[in-house]
Amino acid sequence: MIYQMVVSIVLTQIYGGQQVSPNTEKLIIIARKIPIFIFFVSIIGPLLEEYVFRKVIFGELFNAIKGNRIVAFIIATTVSSLIFALAHNDFKFIPVYFGMGVIFSLAYVWDKTACCSNYYPYVTKRICRYIPIT
Repeated sequence: MIYQMVVSIVLTQIYGGQQVSPNTEKLIIIARKIPIFIFFVSIIGPLLEEYVFRKVIFGELFNAIKGNRIVAFIIATTVSSLIFALAHNDFKFIPVYFGMGVIFSLAYVWDKTACCSNYYPYVTKRICRYIPIT
């Protein structure tokens, strides 16, 4: 989350003013209309993201690349983080999401679990973002 705050400050300086992802804005609008949606966005969404981007994309690619583990890590991290960033569908926020993907990949390799290392801080961040809506 520290990385995200630092990059957000940099983006604010580059683009002028507070930047909010259109993806986040859409989710907030839906959550205001359908409060149970907060559960899906805050709990289910991060769980699925961690499974798809860390376990499936990163993990399978990392294990498929034979030889130097550092090279395998760099390739798998770059690919999974870029896909993660592009999946959030906002060009201005690619550095934020890409960096988060790199950090999540590091945590995944460190403790060998996709969900446990990244899931709880990510869920906490999401809950803090969406709970004030209701």
